[in-house]
Amino acid sequence: MLFPHFNHGLIQIPFIVILSNLLLFFSIPHTALCQAPASPSEFDAKQMMARLRSALEREDTILANQIGHELQALGKAALPAIQDGLPTCNPAEAKHFTRILGGIDGSESTQLLIQLACLFPDSSIVTPAINAVGNRPIDFNLTANQFERLLTEVRKGPAFTAGAAAQILTRSPRNEKIDIVRPILERFMAEIGQPTTSEKFHGSYLSPQAYRLNLFLRTFADMRDQAIPEIKDALQRATAHETKKWLALALGMCGDKSVAQDIRSLIENDPDTSFRVVAVRAYARSDGENAVPLLQTLLTDNSQSEYDRMPDGSPVYPIRIAARSELARLTNAPAR
Repeated sequence: MLFPHFNHGLIQIPFIVILSNLLLFFSIPHTALCQAPASPSEFDAKQMMARLRSALEREDTILANQIGHELQALGKAALPAIQDGLPTCNPAEAKHFTRILGGIDGSESTQLLIQLACLFPDSSIVTPAINAVGNRPIDFNLTANQFERLLTEVRKGPAFTAGAAAQILTRSPRNEKIDIVRPILERFMAEIGQPTTSEKFHGSYLSPQAYRLNLFLRTFADMRDQAIPEIKDALQRATAHETKKWLALALGMCGDKSVAQDIRSLIENDPDTSFRVVAVRAYARSDGENAVPLLQTLLTDNSQSEYDRMPDGSPVYPIRIAARSELARLTNAPAR
């Protein structure tokens, strides 16, 4: 017998069949063997995406919102389908993608939100996409296009969007902070002298001005030493009292101890409750543990917010809230 059979007494398979199967196996491209099929959830997401686009084309908003909730419920399994849809999406689809991604945590969804913000110049897309990023960590490098697009928002966008874009830029760990200090500082100073909006942010106990400027103050806390020389130079050239006050807070947020006592004096004497609230945060970062005694006395401060109240109608005491938060940060104790 030219080709003896294996496994005598069991299943008898001719050697030539085995040999041909082996040759076929090794002739298949390696990528085809390693490429995993889409999971059921990812397959479902692709079908949902097609249904979503169809619903939006028919202007069936109710159905589109329902499908959007279903996609969001899939979590990260929905991301490949959304990513595939970005290059060809229209503004209506982009708005729905933003809402879906806003409810999915993780670095991948954050990257897609930033991509969306940079795809369209329309503020009705850019603003929700940037705001949806919120306080998420930015643990990836921005592309050159994204960097420039966000800088454009800092310079020319609505105040709230500019502040949120500035925070994304300062939280990106692999971008040069020094390149963004001046544009952020210039917009901050412009908002002090000539505010672009007086709109109140819903749910905030701060005045519109304090809330708006606090968005930029938070970016200085991220830039710290890299921002100090620029801010000090601006402070030396400033002539308006209001500008000097806010620039002192910017230095405080950077951790500059040289302004600690000036900020303390502002907390004790400035008549604007909202300003004093953000001054408390700047003072705690400027004076560090030395700020604890004053912060403890502020836990009984009687200043009430003019802009918000508790659900039961009782007053909000924002300086107490700020002092409690900073004491918790300085002592590593939970804020209560």
